[in-house]
Amino acid sequence: MDISKQRRIESLLKRIATAFSDVPRPRITKNVARGYDDEWMLSESRVQELSNLDVERNWTDVTENDVRIFQEYFCFSDAEGWRFYLPAYMSYYLAGFPDYGWDAVYWACANPEPKFDLLNPEQRACIDDFLELVHEQEK
Repeated sequence: MDISKQRRIESLLKRIATAFSDVPRPRITKNVARGYDDEWMLSESRVQELSNLDVERNWTDVTENDVRIFQEYFCFSDAEGWRFYLPAYMSYYLAGFPDYGWDAVYWACANPEPKFDLLNPEQRACIDDFLELVHEQEK
């Protein structure tokens, strides 16, 4: 990868960290989303039980392994969860760019409506720049 693209990625990673720094933990965490995938209907007590399995309080607590094994997350999340987990997924995707990535984050960014509504302009700009990098690589 050329140095200018590497600098763009490094800059974008910093912007993501800043733009999403104060996003609160959502009700639908990773394991809750998986619960909806597996069980379809969840009681409040089941939601709480599954949520307790997820230790992250900030999106920066999400591990690369979490990103790998919870690829279905965006299909079962709400807007708050989408906003919370998206920066972690984008960051891990960019850290290995262009050699590997996970399609879940690309499709979440490419098809965000109506979950885009909670994002501020800085967060939206990060997503736009993320998509631009991915699309350039595919050319």
